[in-house]
Amino acid sequence: MKKLSFALLAAALFVFGAGSASAEKYELNFQSIYAPGHAVQKGVFAPWVEEVSAKHPDLKITLFASGAILESKELADGLKNGMVDFTMPNLTFDAKQYPAAFLGNLPMLYDNSKMGTAFAYKLVAGVPEYADAIKKCGHLISIWAPGTGAFFSVKTPVYTPADLAGKRVLVMVPSDVEPIKALGAVPVIVNPGDIYVGLQRGMGEICWTAWPMAGGLRLDEVCKYATNCAYASAVLQLCMSHMDVDNLPKDVVKVIEDSAGTALSDRISDALTADVENVKARFKAAGAEVIDLTPEQLAAFREKATQLVENYWIPFLEKNGLKNAKELVAKVYEISDANRAEFNAK
Repeated sequence: MKKLSFALLAAALFVFGAGSASAEKYELNFQSIYAPGHAVQKGVFAPWVEEVSAKHPDLKITLFASGAILESKELADGLKNGMVDFTMPNLTFDAKQYPAAFLGNLPMLYDNSKMGTAFAYKLVAGVPEYADAIKKCGHLISIWAPGTGAFFSVKTPVYTPADLAGKRVLVMVPSDVEPIKALGAVPVIVNPGDIYVGLQRGMGEICWTAWPMAGGLRLDEVCKYATNCAYASAVLQLCMSHMDVDNLPKDVVKVIEDSAGTALSDRISDALTADVENVKARFKAAGAEVIDLTPEQLAAFREKATQLVENYWIPFLEKNGLKNAKELVAKVYEISDANRAEFNAK
């Protein structure tokens, strides 16, 4: 049986009058969305929970991998009701409740994890609706962008959207369906464990996924081409339960907050960047061609992204109740463009 989170235990003690939990250690659980072998899970989160726990004599944080306590789609509710103390809630599982959360998933907002992480902090600061969506679920302590994606092809290289026209592209999540359709391709949703065989047997000619996922799926063994293209975007948040913030002593909360923020997100984006480069090196070592698109080729993808925003994203956000969706989307891209220019000027 899994140990109750501190937040849930504290709430129970309050309701049933069992006294304060402060005499005991504050044992907090942290379920991430990563598998045990993921570069961030083993290289960042595992040492981080040990470091933070060591900073307060009564604090102990235990790290769990994806699915260990709750399923991914349950994490947002689990954070709100105290089943988990820390997690990365995927708010895009519930468009009706968190429509503004999708503002971080618009296409082509950044070029890599480091640029995306800088963008994420500016998004929180510059778009109150986005920040409020997170606050509705949990207490934000760190935010970052994941490793960027690529088109992994078995037979032919991908240089422009025209190279994808009419081809079956394997994807793993429903949210990738419309973006892939916008490129003229035919998306086929497949479970991650079936991607390798699906490419081998012709279920699809191409797979769209992030570089770290491609490494985990060993796609370098079946694909001859990998086209680096940050077509899709995402922003990941590490949140603490509001119940913990309300029930834990202020000095414990401060230790946690002081150990997170940009210091933690920089460690995460460094690990993701290194992981992306390692996977690229594996593809090259396997004889695959890793393609970096020219500015002109990227412009063709940007044009498709613009059409996707107008034809799909804005109507989608409006349908799910986001007021002033068009203006908010314009603000997000204004932040994105300024961040890209600032980042590239360094």
